[in-house]
Amino acid sequence: MSPGTFGRLFAVLVLGLLCTGCFSYSPAREGCSRAVEGVGSPLPWPEWDAAALEPLRSATPKELYRARLQLGKKLEDLKNEDQRNLVTSPEYTVVRNEVVEGELIRMYRRAPEIWQGLDLYFKGFVPSGAALSPLDVQRNTWKLARWHAERNCAEMQEVWGTLGLDADPTRGQVAIDAGIPFHIPEELPKDCRGIVLHLWALGGNDYEHAVVRETASRGWLVVDIKPLNTAVPDLTPEALARVMVLEQESSALSGQVPPTTSGEPWSKYQRRLAESPAHQRRVEIQTEIGNLRNPRIPLCEKADVAPAAAQLAERIDTSFAQNAAAVRAILETARRMHPKLRGMPVVVMGFSAGALSTPTVAARLLPDVDAVVIIGGAANALGVAMRSVISRGGIRLSCAGKAPKEELVKELEREYLEHGHLDAYHTAPLLAECPVLVVDAGMDTWVPSDLGEILFQRLGKPDRLHMAMGGHQFLFYFLPRRAGWIADWVVSAVGGGRAQASGKNPGVEDKKH
Repeated sequence: MSPGTFGRLFAVLVLGLLCTGCFSYSPAREGCSRAVEGVGSPLPWPEWDAAALEPLRSATPKELYRARLQLGKKLEDLKNEDQRNLVTSPEYTVVRNEVVEGELIRMYRRAPEIWQGLDLYFKGFVPSGAALSPLDVQRNTWKLARWHAERNCAEMQEVWGTLGLDADPTRGQVAIDAGIPFHIPEELPKDCRGIVLHLWALGGNDYEHAVVRETASRGWLVVDIKPLNTAVPDLTPEALARVMVLEQESSALSGQVPPTTSGEPWSKYQRRLAESPAHQRRVEIQTEIGNLRNPRIPLCEKADVAPAAAQLAERIDTSFAQNAAAVRAILETARRMHPKLRGMPVVVMGFSAGALSTPTVAARLLPDVDAVVIIGGAANALGVAMRSVISRGGIRLSCAGKAPKEELVKELEREYLEHGHLDAYHTAPLLAECPVLVVDAGMDTWVPSDLGEILFQRLGKPDRLHMAMGGHQFLFYFLPRRAGWIADWVVSAVGGGRAQASGKNPGVEDKKH
């Protein structure tokens, strides 16, 4: 490589690093329609029978405890305050328990515990409730979860039974926190502007928080929602029975797995573990359970494409439909809690995995949506799952135990759009009359940037804040610097004006489409 070539390459690399925090702003063309040609008939939103939720609603008590006193026992018989708290301090206090817009909405106050740290890590917030679909309680995966709850209760009984306590099975039976979790603030902000429905990314992150906090500081009531982000199928009855048998066998083998010894190097223990027949069998069991819960879809030849596409489209559509139904019920619940919200603006704001559902959620809420913000989103969810470097979204394809050919996967992605109806590819054009801001990166590999570009086109080229040289990680890393700009855009868009880059947000350049 010549010195001149090396110098130019070095300059390009440096420029790329410097520009990862540079955004360009492209406003939607003034006075031009954003309508997209070829938009079909109204979307086929599924309807589920809410009557399936009534037994669960009626069985949910006002308070849920971890344990009960055994017959004949008194509080004074318990040795310490921690034990007495198990029967006197409710783990959950249910404050709302009703079917709203076809979803079971149960809100609660939960006793502080270490698990709230996990909520912040995996969800980004501590839930105050969950929205449960009729579809959820009719699945075999629901039966498996209740079976798990019974087993957990039995294990706790072995410990607590010697203390004069009985483990309370009610929490596991009613599954108080099952469904799509959300948090609605108990108080409205001063001079409330309206409500922002915030659809979270895969996990908690400070970058997303920065944008939401800045938006809330403008007077918006922010409702946190953790949408579904996988499309795993339900268990067949035969698979359910087999999983139960396998899990019981695995539990029986646990006492035969060699434990670690004091001071033993981890590498030595791993070798001992690998030689253990019990451990080997448990690994086999977990592999079989994984295959039963989410079987691989064959994709070896062209004839496999259409049935695979139809199956995956149904699964992904169902996931999007559940998210949309849950958000609609959560919005109505927020309005019941805070009647002043009725008639106020509604904004849907989604990040990353949450952004994949945002166009569909917003389309479901129409005409009750005043603005939409999509950060790190894309169209063609199957394409995202197949090409993302971090997640497959529960999609498993195989050809005789090997990865399918790339050309078949590409054809599958195209065919999927022919079978599906609720992907952002189809729902985005319905937002043509709604102010939309897209925030994306031109070198994204987590949510592939070419699919982000397709979303932008399907939205009719709305307002856009674009980082040409960055990927998904840099997009989020630099989001806090644009938090004020995004919050200003929301206020301006809902107010009927057009968001403009301000002097408070350096590094944002205006340009026309």
